[in-house]
Amino acid sequence: MDPLLSERNASLNYQPYATTLVGAIEPCMTNRNLLHPTTPKRLSINVADDQLKRRIGSKTVLNAAFDELVRWCDAAVHTGWKMEVVNQGGGDFRFYKYLKKARPELAENIPFVSFHSHEEVFEYYKTVTVAASSRGHGMMILFGVQCATISLIMHEKVASFISD
Repeated sequence: MDPLLSERNASLNYQPYATTLVGAIEPCMTNRNLLHPTTPKRLSINVADDQLKRRIGSKTVLNAAFDELVRWCDAAVHTGWKMEVVNQGGGDFRFYKYLKKARPELAENIPFVSFHSHEEVFEYYKTVTVAASSRGHGMMILFGVQCATISLIMHEKVASFISD
């Protein structure tokens, strides 16, 4: 075995949660869209609303972070990605409301996706090309279904998951 691969494997620490192992336990739940992307490629973004002000700080800092995410959404749409804002936690509306107010013409082309069951969450994430999330369980689900992931680190839980 390659020494670098051995070293990397020795340093991996898997979280002891079933959500991080979904793709290994049920291969039919594995995301294959990074290697075989759909046309257009789909990029989802989830910004956790719970305790967002406490995690981010002042409204000025929050607005600056949201402005950056709006620019990111705009760039993705203009380079051919299909963007979707995801309500994964049941109340993750704040960023989408900000997007609709800041750039209504952009928001018209970005659907807001909500789920009614855990099964819908897993089914959805196995079909997107890349997903960005600031939610701890959002990251764990993405990891579990082997979806390409962008971490929006806004608090310690996501930062510690990524550092493992």
